[in-house]
Amino acid sequence: MTIKKTADALLDQIDEWVMNATSIEGQLLVGAVTSVCNYNLVPPQWTYENKEGKDVVRCSFWKDYRTNGKKTIRSFFEDWLYYTPIPAATSRADGGRQEYEGFSAPKFQRTISGPGYYIERYDFIANTLPGRTLNFATPTFGTWMKNFLDIHGTYLSTPASIAPYDTENPEGDVTPAAIWSDYQSVTPHPYNISEYIVPPKTTEYPQGFSDYTSIFLRNIPKDLRPVTCRGTCQTGADKNLNYISSPCDAGVAMLSYGRVLGTKGPWTTPNVYGEGGVLSNQEVVGIESIYDIPGKLGDTFGIMEAFGGYGSAFLGGPVIDLLLWFTDFHHFFAPVDGTVVYSNDFMGSHQYDFDNFDPNFPFAPKPVGSSNQVEWYSNMDKHRRWAIVFEATSADIGLVGMAPVGFWGVGSMTVYSEVGDTVKRGDYVGHFLYGGSSILLTFEPGKNFNWVEPQPKKTRSPPLMINNIQFPHQVNARAAIGEAIPLTKAETAAGY
Repeated sequence: MTIKKTADALLDQIDEWVMNATSIEGQLLVGAVTSVCNYNLVPPQWTYENKEGKDVVRCSFWKDYRTNGKKTIRSFFEDWLYYTPIPAATSRADGGRQEYEGFSAPKFQRTISGPGYYIERYDFIANTLPGRTLNFATPTFGTWMKNFLDIHGTYLSTPASIAPYDTENPEGDVTPAAIWSDYQSVTPHPYNISEYIVPPKTTEYPQGFSDYTSIFLRNIPKDLRPVTCRGTCQTGADKNLNYISSPCDAGVAMLSYGRVLGTKGPWTTPNVYGEGGVLSNQEVVGIESIYDIPGKLGDTFGIMEAFGGYGSAFLGGPVIDLLLWFTDFHHFFAPVDGTVVYSNDFMGSHQYDFDNFDPNFPFAPKPVGSSNQVEWYSNMDKHRRWAIVFEATSADIGLVGMAPVGFWGVGSMTVYSEVGDTVKRGDYVGHFLYGGSSILLTFEPGKNFNWVEPQPKKTRSPPLMINNIQFPHQVNARAAIGEAIPLTKAETAAGY
């Protein structure tokens, strides 16, 4: 079956559900769309025309998709299915490098752009009470959504995904590939196509790329992502084994600094086992498996959800988040020297939820503008992820967990490392497809880590310390972001 036939069959299903008055899926879809325009369910600041800044108000977008509206729910999913993600205009203040907000000419700016255009607008209806029921308690729709995202990914691997635009393209020469080739950004997510390996240009493919997937998986010359140390890495030197590298290009931040030597840390709480407990009537210290993200209004990350059984090894240890923007280099590498002792693929449901709106408390105050509160950290099991555990060659590091996690509908990632493989820090492990993603690194408690990223001597820049999630900074794949410091004899004797 061709992509179009498969896509049409999926889209026809939406029409069938909506037109069938007894269909649970149809009732929930329509209910989700109409909920966003009901000021009794959603307060005015979230609904009608009072826009705040450049925010798109929910009802302003969705009111035309209601039953008998100007558009259909099917047409929304069809537009999404055939959308190729492209960089959005970026002002110079936000890092846009060229004259026209990151582009060399106005023709490269599109009305619909960015990686999350349709996903963000889908979140408007997904974050209603009918939408939550539809997405998380209606198996038929969950299967449909997975198939929808899969066929969308298939489309992005065809030449049609970089065909010239039918609208806003008077000269007929603007394509997604042309936009990706023209766009430049400096901060916070540096991007310039000249730093990547571009396929030979041809008459058929003027920018060299044959589809969106080849753009997204573009590679980079190895010498631009060297494995780094503090100073010069010494080949074969044992002390190099204590370095920890960023597995990817990303914004890096600490979710938890973990156990501080000589303390039990702020994540511990007293727990008394009740009758039938292993330690009946004895007070013990219990370590929580859910970590608060510092300063992020209650966001959490669940170690046990992210790593399954191996999560127990990392309770109370440092947790690092590396967030990849969709223009970043989406290949990832081993963070340490060692052996792969665990590797497992968790499919999840390809769902996502990074919207601040809470349908259970719709009239609660909006989060502050600086907040990037998202629910993916407390719903790791709903996202496609791959859990990998390395036993580091250095005993000072111990076990290291690495969880590449797909967000924004990312349902495809490839991991090449298998259990039993011996890896060197910076060895290739795998890649994501489609859009924004994260990698979580977890470490054992009781180790002594120095989370400082050494800077090249020629830059004369001071080392960068990894800060909490409010203050991330951009790091390169394979660059050192920390170092394990051997415990002293006294620390070892004290049981650290």
